[in-house]
Amino acid sequence: MAEDDIVELIEDTRSAPSADEGRRWKIAIIDDEPAVHEGTRFALSDYQLNGQGLEILSAYSAAEGRELMRRHPDVAVVLLDVIMETDTAGLELVEFIRSELKNETVRIILRTGQPGQAPERRVIVDYDINDYKAKTELTADKLFTALTAALRSHQQLQRMVETRRGLEIIIEAASALFDFKSMQRLAEGVLTQIASLLNVDCAGILVLREAEDTRETFSVLAGSGCYSRFIGADASQILDQDLRRLVEEAFVRRKHEFSPRRSVLYIRTLSGREVVVVLEAARHLSDTDRALVEIFCSRLSIAFDNVILYDLKNPLGVILGRTEIVKEMIAAAGALDGNVQAQLAQIRGAANQLTQMVDDLVADAMADALDITIRREPVDISMLVEEVAEANRPLAARKKQTITVSAPPNHAAMCDADRLREAIDNLVSNAVKYSPIGGAIDLLVAQTAGGIMVEVRDQGAGLSPEDISRLFGRFQRLSAKPTAGESSTGLGLSIVKRIVDLHGGQITVESPGPGKGATFKLTLPVT
Repeated sequence: MAEDDIVELIEDTRSAPSADEGRRWKIAIIDDEPAVHEGTRFALSDYQLNGQGLEILSAYSAAEGRELMRRHPDVAVVLLDVIMETDTAGLELVEFIRSELKNETVRIILRTGQPGQAPERRVIVDYDINDYKAKTELTADKLFTALTAALRSHQQLQRMVETRRGLEIIIEAASALFDFKSMQRLAEGVLTQIASLLNVDCAGILVLREAEDTRETFSVLAGSGCYSRFIGADASQILDQDLRRLVEEAFVRRKHEFSPRRSVLYIRTLSGREVVVVLEAARHLSDTDRALVEIFCSRLSIAFDNVILYDLKNPLGVILGRTEIVKEMIAAAGALDGNVQAQLAQIRGAANQLTQMVDDLVADAMADALDITIRREPVDISMLVEEVAEANRPLAARKKQTITVSAPPNHAAMCDADRLREAIDNLVSNAVKYSPIGGAIDLLVAQTAGGIMVEVRDQGAGLSPEDISRLFGRFQRLSAKPTAGESSTGLGLSIVKRIVDLHGGQITVESPGPGKGATFKLTLPVT
């Protein structure tokens, strides 16, 4: 039987892919030996992980590999030969992928037929690769094991990157959405931010039902894509039957519902208003997407009620303005006696008092929007710090920075691992963000009289006394700027302090001054 017949037989006996199997892991074989490509494809012909098969791409030189990786940034795993055009072609391609393409999530498995040309220990230390195999040892079973481990690692990294990006967008959106002064502008902003959060073009519609509205009516506040024609109309009258059913069911169900084609989000504000968002996305929403959308929606009820508070401020501003005009008119008529002045002062004082009350309500609402709760459990702080450092090393490597960790084992505390990771990650990512190219970032875990201390020291722009005095406030932007143009919301350190406070801990910062770096110390009680 010819080899071509064998390949044809394998293709004929495979069942038609289901909807889930339509999504495949994309891997790249970059090797100058055609037999390696053929053998790998044969060994992995029936591979599946989490119900997904493989899409295998091939390149037969490092130059072809560069173009392949440019065209396919979503490759999950690269099976890479070391020696191709030159003895170091594969290693140079690794540097290209990590430094020029800035692709940090793809997992790279080096396969070499001449191990002596690229000693394993030196390659692992000097290059950002994830596994190293001699071709002679890579049997079909070992290839299966190595690929599965790499795909799972890629999946975890993707979730981490998506979650971090999503949370940054949510934090940024919190500031932007609270600036909207009209209900329609807010609704438009919500649809825009959801599309940005999911990183996908999507059609959407946002409808509002007023509190205590006993009628089956609701208004369209915003629409995008095919739904934009409904804006400003009585949705209960003009929506097509299927869409209206989705909205009405959401008002009854009062919770989110995710389906392959459409997602329906439900939000109830503190004032009793109800909001439903219907989305049609161009791709399947992952579990991470759904979790981020739920976090985002949990912040929206405050934003919608804030618009009402701002609406209340507008007439108060009119009252204050007209009071001044009346005062000037009476004065011009020569009738501004003491009694009139006292009456105008009372009007102005009452309006100012109401304005302050509204401002306080807005401030409280902002605090509620960033409310944080914790769940305590035993956590190995040293291990957690190591994990945070490892997650930030790819970002640091792009700026040729080093992250060193001194974390002796067995430093445990009762805390919320996820929240504490968020706090420490914020400090470390800030150190990366504000440190110069080639800078050093040092992490230390130590036992002190006050509990377990986590120290983050950088060689960044440092802090002025004014910066330190307002460092942990919300929406504070410091005099220093990120060294590679990164964005900053001004919310991160306020969240860090909130997390530390909830744990009964302390956070302090020291800096000799601008240009001399900074040291953050986070101390947690052991129990």
